[in-house]
Amino acid sequence: MFHFVGHKKVILWLAGWPIILLMCSKNWRGNICDVRTDSLDGAAHSLIWELQEKEIEQLIHHICSLYGLSGYDASLVIGGPLLKLDSLDLPVQARKEAQAVLQNTYHFAKKHNAYDIDFAGPGEDGAFKWVLASYPQDRIQTVIDAFRSERVSIQTIDIVPALVSRLFPLVEGTLSLADGTGCHDCFLKGGNVSGYIWTPSDPYSSDAFPLDQNLERTPIPIYQRVISRWELRYPAAWLTALL
Repeated sequence: MFHFVGHKKVILWLAGWPIILLMCSKNWRGNICDVRTDSLDGAAHSLIWELQEKEIEQLIHHICSLYGLSGYDASLVIGGPLLKLDSLDLPVQARKEAQAVLQNTYHFAKKHNAYDIDFAGPGEDGAFKWVLASYPQDRIQTVIDAFRSERVSIQTIDIVPALVSRLFPLVEGTLSLADGTGCHDCFLKGGNVSGYIWTPSDPYSSDAFPLDQNLERTPIPIYQRVISRWELRYPAAWLTALL
């Protein structure tokens, strides 16, 4: 992938409150030459997904105007109570074939849900294990359309547990991330996501930010270098996996 001079990207944590932004600029070689972070807090402490369509549009307009995001590429991180995750065994290993099976047989594959799947390794009795994530289609589309109207190009939409699995591939078990509205419990096995639960909790509860001397709970080197160089703090440091 080629990056032109002045290529700019923003990653937005929309999985809770506050909304967190990680903004970066890359040179023509694709190397990161500047990183900025900020968080959009406020009295409401409402999840963006709980707002009405007009309120979402106004909030995104405010964010884009405040940070000058017109012309940026963007990646969004979603999660919270509306994100549903399921682990299932399918008789196929290829992604295209797995999607066809889901469209024909699986209850999550409905028109009103946006969904994606990730291969998670061999299953039982010759089947293959997949992880399925779904989210209400109308909420996703409202956010995408609002950003597009501000000339922000949505490149990827990621979910909290998938982000965590890339940052901490050695973790086996549960890894919890907390923000101002709740706690994201991500269940990991063999470097893959096996489950996810969001629960409302006190803001920034204990064990919220997994950064310590335990190798398994330290981001892999490619992300740790970015975190260290730009002195990123959690929770913004979570977003380095999408730079």
